[in-house]
Amino acid sequence: MKKVSFQHKVFWGFVLVALLSLVLVVLPVLWNISNQFQLQLEAYNRSQSKVLADMSAAAMMFDQADSASSLLQSLQQSPDILRAALYKTEGGQHRLFAAFGPEAPPVIDPANFVHPVRQQGMYRLLTPVTLDDNVIGYLLLDSNLQPMEQKLTQSYALVLTTVLIAIVLASWLALRLSRTLLQPLSDLRAVTSSIADTKDYSRRAQLSDDPELAIFIRSFNSMLDVIQQFNQLQQDKEQQILELNKTLEQKVTERTAQLEHSLNDLKNTQSALVERERLASLGGLVAGVAHEINTPVGVAMTAVTHLTYLTQHLNDEMQDGTLSKSGLLRHIAELNESALIIQKNLERAAEQIRSFKMVAIDQSTEEAREFYLLEYLQSIVLSLRPQLKKGDYQVKLDVDPGLQLYSFPGIYSQIFTNLIMNSLIHGFAGQNQGEIRIEAQLQPNFLQLNYYDNGKGIDPKIKPKLWDPFVTSNRQQGGSGLGTYILYNLITQALKGRIDLVEDVPKGVHFALLIPLTDRKIGVDQHNDLA
Repeated sequence: MKKVSFQHKVFWGFVLVALLSLVLVVLPVLWNISNQFQLQLEAYNRSQSKVLADMSAAAMMFDQADSASSLLQSLQQSPDILRAALYKTEGGQHRLFAAFGPEAPPVIDPANFVHPVRQQGMYRLLTPVTLDDNVIGYLLLDSNLQPMEQKLTQSYALVLTTVLIAIVLASWLALRLSRTLLQPLSDLRAVTSSIADTKDYSRRAQLSDDPELAIFIRSFNSMLDVIQQFNQLQQDKEQQILELNKTLEQKVTERTAQLEHSLNDLKNTQSALVERERLASLGGLVAGVAHEINTPVGVAMTAVTHLTYLTQHLNDEMQDGTLSKSGLLRHIAELNESALIIQKNLERAAEQIRSFKMVAIDQSTEEAREFYLLEYLQSIVLSLRPQLKKGDYQVKLDVDPGLQLYSFPGIYSQIFTNLIMNSLIHGFAGQNQGEIRIEAQLQPNFLQLNYYDNGKGIDPKIKPKLWDPFVTSNRQQGGSGLGTYILYNLITQALKGRIDLVEDVPKGVHFALLIPLTDRKIGVDQHNDLA
C-alpha cells in the first residue's frame, strides 16, 4: 500500500475540515428552505380553503348547487388549483354537491383526512364547511406542488453551486497553505535524508523566515553538532579498541585457561563431595542393616545353644538307659521348636541381607536393568527399617505390583533413600510419629511419582533455593546441604526428568516427579509371584 506524504495529509486535512464545515452549515439551510416552503404552502392552502368553505356555506345551506359550481369555476384563474369539490353531509352520508377539475372527484371519508395528504405532485386538503358551528359539508381542494418543487430545486441548486465554489476555493487555499507551511519541513527532510545516506554530520539545515520554524531548525542543527562530536568521539574510541584488540586475544586465552583450570577443580571438588555423600549414605545403610541383622542372628545363636544342650541331654539319657518314650517325645518337641526359631530368624536375617545386597549393589553400579517398582521400593524401605524404628514412622506405598521398569534401580534407590531420610531428619524433627506416602502412576511416555510426608514442611526462606548446593536448615547438626542438590541432579541429569515442590498440602511436603520412559519393556504385567 502506497504511503501518503505529510504534505498531502495536511492538504486533505484542510479540505476535509472545510468540507465538514460547509456540510454543517448547508444542511440546516437546506432543511430550513424545505420546511419554510412546506409551511407557506400549508398556510396558503388552509387560508384559501377556509375562505372558499365560508363562501360556499350559504349556497350549500339553501341547496344552490349552481351558485356553488360558479364559485368553484372561478378557481380556474389560479394555476395552483387542480381540483375542488363540495360535499354536503346528509344523514351521515357525504354526497357530491359541486365540483371543478379535469377528473371526477373521489369519494371521501373525513376520518381519513385528519392531516393534509401529499402524493404524486399534489397536495390534498379537506376543510369542513360550517354554519353556526355546525358541519354541513366538506370542501376538497387539490393543489399543484410542481411550482413549489421547481422553486425548491432552484434553491437547492443555488446552495449546492455555492458549496462547490466554496470547496474549490478551500482546496486552492489549502494547497497554497500546505506548500507555504511545509516547504521548510521539506527542505529539512532533504537534509536528514542526505545525512542518513552519506553519514556526513557536518551538513546543516537552512534557517527559515518563520520564527517558530527557525527555533525548530536551530535545535535540529544543535543536535547535529552533538551527534558530530559524539561520532568523532566514537571513532576515536573505536581506534583505541582496535589497538587493544591486538593484545586482547592473548589475554583472553590466558584467562580462559585459568578459568578452565578453576572449573575443573570445582567439578572435581563437587564430584568428591557428591561421592562422599553417596558413600556416607551407603555407610549408614551398612550400619543400619548390620544392627538390624544382629537381632535375628543373636536369637538364632541362642536357639542353637539351646538345641546343642537338648541334643547332649538326649544323648546322655540314651547312654544311661533312662530315656523313656514320653521323654523322647518331649525332647523331639523341644528340638522342633528350637529348629523353627532358628529357621524363622535366619530367614529374617537372609531377607535383610538380600535387601541390603540389592540396594547396595545398585547404588555402587550404574547399569540399567528390569525391575518391579513396588518390590524395589519395599526393599528400600526394609533397608531403612533401623531409622524408621526410632519412632512410629510409617511408609505407605500406593504402587501397582505389576508396574515394571527398565531403568537404573540404583538411581531410584538413591532418590527415595534421600527423600525418606530427609523426611526423618528434617520433616519429622521433634516428632515421634509421621507418615510417608509414595504414589506411582504410569502415564503415556512418562512415569509420574508423588512423594508426601506430614512433617513440619520446608522453611519458606530456603524454598527459592531448595535445589542449590550447600542449602540446609540443619547445618549445626552436621548437614552438608547436598541432599536436595544430589536429588535434583539424579532426576534431571541421570533420568532426564523433573522434580517440583508442589504446595498443595496443608502440612508437610509434596514432591512431584516426572520421569521419561525408555522404549524397552516398559509397562504393567501380572506379577503375581512377588510373595
